[in-house]
Amino acid sequence: MKLYEFEGKKIFQAEGIKIPSGYTINNIEELQDPNSSVVVKAQTLAGKRGKAGAIKFADNKEEVLLSSRDILNREILGETVKRVLVEEKLDIKEEYYVGIIFSQEERAPVLILSKEGGVDIEEVSKDKIFTYTFDVTKEFTAQDAKEIATKANITHQDMPEILVKIANTFTSNYMQMCEINPLVLTNDNQLIAADAVVVLDDSAKYKWKHEFPERVNIGREKTPLELAANAIDAEDYRGMAGKTFIEFDGDIGVLTSGGGASITCVDALISYGGKPANYTEYSGNPPAEKVYKLTSLLLDKPGLNGLWIVGGTANFTRIDVTIGAIIDVLKDKKIDFPIVVRRGGPYEEEAFEMLRKARDENDLDIHIFNDTVPMTLTAKTMVDLVEDYKKRKGKTE
Repeated sequence: MKLYEFEGKKIFQAEGIKIPSGYTINNIEELQDPNSSVVVKAQTLAGKRGKAGAIKFADNKEEVLLSSRDILNREILGETVKRVLVEEKLDIKEEYYVGIIFSQEERAPVLILSKEGGVDIEEVSKDKIFTYTFDVTKEFTAQDAKEIATKANITHQDMPEILVKIANTFTSNYMQMCEINPLVLTNDNQLIAADAVVVLDDSAKYKWKHEFPERVNIGREKTPLELAANAIDAEDYRGMAGKTFIEFDGDIGVLTSGGGASITCVDALISYGGKPANYTEYSGNPPAEKVYKLTSLLLDKPGLNGLWIVGGTANFTRIDVTIGAIIDVLKDKKIDFPIVVRRGGPYEEEAFEMLRKARDENDLDIHIFNDTVPMTLTAKTMVDLVEDYKKRKGKTE
């Protein structure tokens, strides 16, 4: 999980790393009168905020107000800004770069240090960047920290202590990445973390010291529908149904199977002009009750005009069991919009017969395709059927 800057700084502060004084707001009414110059920073998960105009400086309340209004609820770097951090403007003497990342190549955390902070580390020449690969069987000591600081030509007496704190913060909070850029040396000789980029290891979530709202990797917290879908898998280890669920604002519900193929299918749907209402997968031979819950949650989403059930040829997921669960929901919900099914795998013929029977007995608009028909081609079928349905229902714009 990638954290917002203010969340990362919360961890830093708890670990004894100094941060600027400040507060966050969700609306303009929460602004406070500044006692001195401040920085107004959009809280986004994307980088390069400064270049995108998402970091502004202000010397009085009017400027803080104008800057906050300009940032709040604005789309920046693909994210709608819902929170702003207002914090003291530091009196900067020097700026350093400090980062730790878990290297897959080294199979260990690697410390990165440079005297050239405040700019993208990619822009710093390699001869000014110094690295240290941690030995996970040994403690990272103040002497180790002093040696790398000396190599980086950073002589501040507190730098070794800060590096040790950052290393301990990385390990004790189960981080995959921790970056402070810049670590500021102020004119009153303090080292302060002016920024925070933190990525936590999701597999160690049960060990995290701090709780953070669930979010998707598109820069927002999870919706109630996404959380409810995720809970299906959390409550039952058998197979997968709902572990991955992203809600969109489209009108075509999507139930996919097949990992990368399912992403290709959603891309195809969009390329034909369709608007997905979600992205989700069910796979690994999930039991009927899990698929029923997932389908039911999806079909309760308002504004749907179609349902696309699509996936590659399964190896061991029983098509009759999963399709049977979906059929039960379709009958319970009395769906009248078009449903396109493209599946293949064990017991597919039994599943197709179940679909035909449900279609005839419940007046369902179901269109069935086996794995001889390309998945992406059924995306066009889905889009065409939805457009026809909307015309018949008078829903066209």
